[in-house]
Amino acid sequence: MTQHSADLLAELASFDTPGICNGLEVLDPAFTLYSYTKDFLMCSHPDRPARVGYARVAQIRTTRAHGDDAATQKARRVAYYDYVEAGDGPKICVHQDMDGPNGIAACWGDVMANVHKSIGMVGVVTNGAIRDIPGMPDGIQMLASGEKPSHGELHMVSLGGTVQVAGLMISDGDLVHMDRNGAAVIPHALAAALPAAVRKVGDREQTIITAAQKAGNWEEVRKLMGG
Repeated sequence: MTQHSADLLAELASFDTPGICNGLEVLDPAFTLYSYTKDFLMCSHPDRPARVGYARVAQIRTTRAHGDDAATQKARRVAYYDYVEAGDGPKICVHQDMDGPNGIAACWGDVMANVHKSIGMVGVVTNGAIRDIPGMPDGIQMLASGEKPSHGELHMVSLGGTVQVAGLMISDGDLVHMDRNGAAVIPHALAAALPAAVRKVGDREQTIITAAQKAGNWEEVRKLMGG
């Protein structure tokens, strides 16, 4: 799996996700049509800054695991934690809830979050639900379909590979950026060039914003907007 420097990851995390998307559009104009969440996801902690990390992916259900005995379920659960722990950090766990677009129960709570933080997780992206938000550890950010009070009968269906959450395809090892706005996948080949591209767009936008905030300055704004 591609591994980027800690300095680059920290720099990417200093931008918000819309800024990351803007920069990716500069590097690859086709980005406007792919590689970011399309459906609404609730943010567990809107005031926390962006997170960036390598995807550890799984398909899950919170309904009963028909056909699997308790020993099989336990073995799969242990294998899941071993899989997450073995990956490069920082890590963002991406769970596709196979019980439907919103799931029927919470697939993440305070226990899951604290355990995952201990093995390098900094964020979660899921189309399932979460609970126990006040008990979530510092440093964790979550995007989910909403909140539900019960954990149901959470179990793992598959580990690794590719999953789809909120219209975004995410594969094991992808570089994921997330904040209150949603999530985006940063192509590994574009990661090093991305900070400069983000700053380029940000500088241009700030020039337009500054001009627009001056009364009677429409002609200048029009010129900056390409008019």
